Amino acid sequence: MFPLYLQIKQKSDSNNILFCVFQTLDIENSPEKQGYRLNSFHIIVAANVLHATKDMNQTISHVSKLLAPGGILVLIEGTHQRRWVDLIFGMLDGWWLFTEDPARESHPLLTIPMWKNLLNENGFQQISSIQLEKEEHALFPQAVIIAQKQEIQKTDDTPVWLIFADSNGIGEKISRHFESNNRPFKLIFTGSSFDTIDENKFNIDSSNPQDYFKLLNEISQPIAGILYLWSFDKLEDELITSNINNQLLSSCGGLLYLVQALSKKDFKTPPSLWLITNDSQYVSNEQTTVNVIGAPLWGLGRVIQLEHPEFNCKLVDIENISNKQISTLLFEYLNNQDNEPIVAFRGEKRYVARLSKCPIIENKPLIQFKSKTTYLITGGLGSIGLIVAQWLADNGAGNIVLLGRSIPDEYAINIIENLNDKGVKVSVINVDIGNISELQNVIKTIKQDMPQLRGIIHCAGIFGSGVIASQNWNHFKLVFQAKVIGTWNLHYLTKDLDLDFL
Repeated sequence: MFPLYLQIKQKSDSNNILFCVFQTLDIENSPEKQGYRLNSFHIIVAANVLHATKDMNQTISHVSKLLAPGGILVLIEGTHQRRWVDLIFGMLDGWWLFTEDPARESHPLLTIPMWKNLLNENGFQQISSIQLEKEEHALFPQAVIIAQKQEIQKTDDTPVWLIFADSNGIGEKISRHFESNNRPFKLIFTGSSFDTIDENKFNIDSSNPQDYFKLLNEISQPIAGILYLWSFDKLEDELITSNINNQLLSSCGGLLYLVQALSKKDFKTPPSLWLITNDSQYVSNEQTTVNVIGAPLWGLGRVIQLEHPEFNCKLVDIENISNKQISTLLFEYLNNQDNEPIVAFRGEKRYVARLSKCPIIENKPLIQFKSKTTYLITGGLGSIGLIVAQWLADNGAGNIVLLGRSIPDEYAINIIENLNDKGVKVSVINVDIGNISELQNVIKTIKQDMPQLRGIIHCAGIFGSGVIASQNWNHFKLVFQAKVIGTWNLHYLTKDLDLDFL
């Protein structure tokens, strides 16, 4: 129909509309081969047409080639499935061209988020949408989607983004957004040694501080920002238990050495630092799990915010979002930054840190300590552990196990004897709670030889001070051994026990 309409229009309007030119365009094929000059249109309007093509990525790519840098694309498209529309337009061949398109799985129409993701991946920015009617009320929901083609600014002086890529592929997906938007990036993976894979990809040994200096020296361009995803991996319990030291080294250890290398470099404009974790923070009552392997990074991140404000460190935690959506979300967030130092995304909700009034909980039942059950105190031979032991005894506890790495000193012996005189049975066991095998034997002994274990108070800890610039991973490891790994070991070995508290 359109070629015939075009002939009629050219004849009837040629003398009246001098500023209009009527031509056919097959958007599925190369516009250049059809006689169109690339990068020559400032505005392109497409009304309910682009969906009727075989390959949406190719279609949007052809549209992008026609637009001048900074040009505007205005789309009018149906965005939700309606059976009556399928019944009518399903009679046309174009309605079924989507069946071999990886961007569409079950229907020719794309939702607004699908359009935004598609446009983002093909070099469009500042994407906005207008949907006048709510989906549930509309006979045929349609939206106006407006997007701008990005200006091309790729020179040696163009700032580059460093993406410390995770093993789930999120970093690589984000890099494709950077690539489609003509923004330089470098992907950094964990490896056994420093290695330049290609001009945009590097392997580094996360445990070697010198590799971070080598990496920064390899990059001649200014660094716009750093996206740190080495703590994004979410692992199962058993896997974390066997590999927790390696995970902490690659996440917290890697970040420690990265910040030390950055602080030694003379930046005209320091890069921003974005630390991304996966479900590592408890945000709302809707949350049922926490990925503990990412939680320590937030502690280190808060210290970086205080000691190195020049890097404008941002902490972002994400949960309940698909991997495909995460890459789009993060790329859009990087392009529309706010001043919030910590942010959490939970599905479609965004949370920021604010003080709020907490309702008073009345008649909350107190824990009743029992004389015929056992209570375990880690770090039990230290000053705090011994005070806790006395408090437990004063409140009815009859069996107390004190764990420690050393033998009791005179002060500890006096308190233990005092408790025994009061009728409290106190057992002392030497153990390193960072060693899961040793702790497993302790739990086994309690199960076999003592009354039921009902509660654990974790007092073990090693004090280690110093600013980030003077730290190394061995110092971190000593502190983590008791507090982080020890806490996880306690949780893992007692998660099936009926405890009143841990």
